[in-house]
Amino acid sequence: MGFEPTEKDMIVRTAFPPPEDDGYQAPRGGTMYRQVNQQRVGKAVAGMPNKSAPGEDRMGAEVVKLLWDWDPRRITALTRSAIRTGYNPHAWKTVRGIVIPKPGKPDYSKVRAYRVIALLSSLGQVVEKVAADIITDFLDQMHASV
Repeated sequence: MGFEPTEKDMIVRTAFPPPEDDGYQAPRGGTMYRQVNQQRVGKAVAGMPNKSAPGEDRMGAEVVKLLWDWDPRRITALTRSAIRTGYNPHAWKTVRGIVIPKPGKPDYSKVRAYRVIALLSSLGQVVEKVAADIITDFLDQMHASV
């Protein structure tokens, strides 16, 4: 008797294929990290929804906001270091995928009747938001000078 994949197995395989190792190494030595400051990180932390589900590290936005209130310099330093080195801890990059049914679908035996949401580490999301903010500022400056 062979293994019969479930709907959940098929959704997980489709939505989260295994990563391919293409050997790419990101260049090091940029200066973007110099733009990471307490104001920018605080804006990213404040913009996180309180009721979002936590990622694999089980540390939701409310915990990160409490950490921010306790020691904003530490969260800023973590964010700056992640951007400066180009390294995010493995736990910040691990995604927990949750399969949820879409409401009102007539046939829940179909893959299309479900949605996959990706739950990321809240600290990893802070780093992503700060990096996106810096990149957006850079592109706006480039556009303004053209």
